[in-house]
Amino acid sequence: MMLLTSSQPDLSPSQTQELKQILSQFSNIFSTKPGNTQLADFFSTETTPESPITLKPYKIPIGLEEQCQLRNLIEDGIIESSNSEWAFPAIPVRKKDGGRL
Repeated sequence: MMLLTSSQPDLSPSQTQELKQILSQFSNIFSTKPGNTQLADFFSTETTPESPITLKPYKIPIGLEEQCQLRNLIEDGIIESSNSEWAFPAIPVRKKDGGRL
């Protein structure tokens, strides 16, 4: 599993090498796919039926659909579709390096 590219602009070559060694040493606890954790406590917000908020999904330009990871997140069970009165769209954002959304 490789989480780093050959050159990391914010790290010196020695720091990049040290980070690669750490990632390799502990590769069993890292993943290249997003997932869920049981290590954190989550909270929920009380909602009332008097004032639900619903926003329509944002359109993803056809040329960017392949780069968007939403389908993968749905397939992996990270996010799910909802028909709730409380609905907020996912907002895909391009990574700083110009890569995937």
